[in-house]
Amino acid sequence: MSNRVKLAQRCGIECLPKGWPWAFHPRFFITLVLAISCAPIATRAARAECYVVTNVGTVAGATELQVRDINNAGEIVGWAMANNVFQGFLYRNGVMVSLGSLGGQGCQAHGINDAGQVVGAAATTTGEEHAFIYTGGQMIDLGTLGGTRSSAAAINNSGLVTGFSTASNGTYRLFTWQNGVRTDAGHLGSTNCEVWDVNSGGTVIGLNQLITSQLIAFSWTASGGFQPLGTFGGAAGYPYRINDSGQIAGSIWTGQTNLLGVRTYHAFFYRNGGTTDLGTLGGTSSGASGINNNGVVVGWSQVASDQHAFIYDSTNGMRDLNTLISPTSGWGLEAAVAINDAGQIAGTGRLNGVRRIFRLTPSQTDADGNGFIDACEAQSTPPTDTCGTGLPISLAAVSMGLFFLKRRD
Repeated sequence: MSNRVKLAQRCGIECLPKGWPWAFHPRFFITLVLAISCAPIATRAARAECYVVTNVGTVAGATELQVRDINNAGEIVGWAMANNVFQGFLYRNGVMVSLGSLGGQGCQAHGINDAGQVVGAAATTTGEEHAFIYTGGQMIDLGTLGGTRSSAAAINNSGLVTGFSTASNGTYRLFTWQNGVRTDAGHLGSTNCEVWDVNSGGTVIGLNQLITSQLIAFSWTASGGFQPLGTFGGAAGYPYRINDSGQIAGSIWTGQTNLLGVRTYHAFFYRNGGTTDLGTLGGTSSGASGINNNGVVVGWSQVASDQHAFIYDSTNGMRDLNTLISPTSGWGLEAAVAINDAGQIAGTGRLNGVRRIFRLTPSQTDADGNGFIDACEAQSTPPTDTCGTGLPISLAAVSMGLFFLKRRD
């Protein structure tokens, strides 16, 4: 339906500390090691940050699911391909709502602000694709810049909408819309303009495609116009999200391709003029697709034979989100797409093998008082433990073992 979707596909848009200064008393060394090694992996991981998983669900008949954004109320927007038609949705108060269209068949929801206003692209009665804003239960056509296509990418909390539109000569141009006024912002000397995000200060990020087909990342403001962002240290850079501090998350092409000609991408984090290559979870490629105002990045990474969702922060580095949920939840988290300032994460994965949308909510609750965060503990029958009891490592066992440690001089 949209060049935006094609471009996204093209660009790759989803223990004990060492060196303890202690000497073990021989008699109690085995006791302590057994207590640790017999603990199920789930309960060891439960000592770290954990998440409660909400099954957002799917759209009836969906063959493809895409999450695009989450606001600070935990509301999620995206789209599904169902019965060969794009269907935009809004997840609010535990219910997934279809946004409808502008009279035609097809809709994609791309962004949502904290007021619950949704933007995206929808089909008109004449079959054209137009940008829209969904507010107060109504979908409003934002029109075009003289052409036949437009698409809204994002909306900030001031109600500033940004996206791209074709002009009468067929070129793609950046536009903004606010309070009923649409502005043609032009383009960066190119034939094509893709827009991805806008922050609270009105800074827009996206891609311009030159006549030579080269893609140039850019930022734009009403006062400063277009500014090239370079390639973020890769052969090419694709900025997808920007937070209110101007930090950017996205993907870089490393310049490498595999034997089948498929490009290798890495997630990146840009701040203070410098770019950090986030690497992978052990596979070849990764991509970042979300960042919040705390500088926490989410995305996807290939692993040995699969794809997993990840979270990154400057303290813990890149972590597999599948290790931060209950191992008996039935979920396999494949791509984290967006994260809000409360740390809630929206993405896609598989629940008991069936593709679904998820929302993760951070939890530090230890209701049973056993020293472990409940969200990361086994929620059904614990895994079989060949060591014997299969009980989680207890604080008492550790304390007892450490009582007999002797400090090295």
